[in-house]
Amino acid sequence: MTGKAARRLWRGWAIMVIAVAGLSVPAQADCPLCPKSVTLSDDLARCYLQRVADVIAQADRLGLPVAMFDLTDCPVERARRGISLPEPRRSADAELVPQINTRFVLDAERAQCLEARLRLDLMTIAEIRHYVFAQDCPDE
Repeated sequence: MTGKAARRLWRGWAIMVIAVAGLSVPAQADCPLCPKSVTLSDDLARCYLQRVADVIAQADRLGLPVAMFDLTDCPVERARRGISLPEPRRSADAELVPQINTRFVLDAERAQCLEARLRLDLMTIAEIRHYVFAQDCPDE
């Protein structure tokens, strides 16, 4: 499946989920489709920052209360400055390996909060960044 076909399929799925859910979510309401947290590598964080404004604008044009982020086609650095993430050796170790999010749904408020956090945090060195929306983007 090509990248364009995958994006069309992803968008179609998103529209169907929103239609089935019958969402008419007010701006300040909780987002039932949004994840509670997002984990990104630095490469995916930079890609997110390049795309966030366009993805939110597209969701607005379509009248959707949430934006679908698909970072599966973002370029990812294979060799990370000589540091590799640990491979799980036992099933107990599997939870130690961070699960990177490449597809997720965010409302505009969470998307903009994540954008602001990433712009600040990318100044520091880290391989993986984990954001919990309840802590990092509290409702004001």
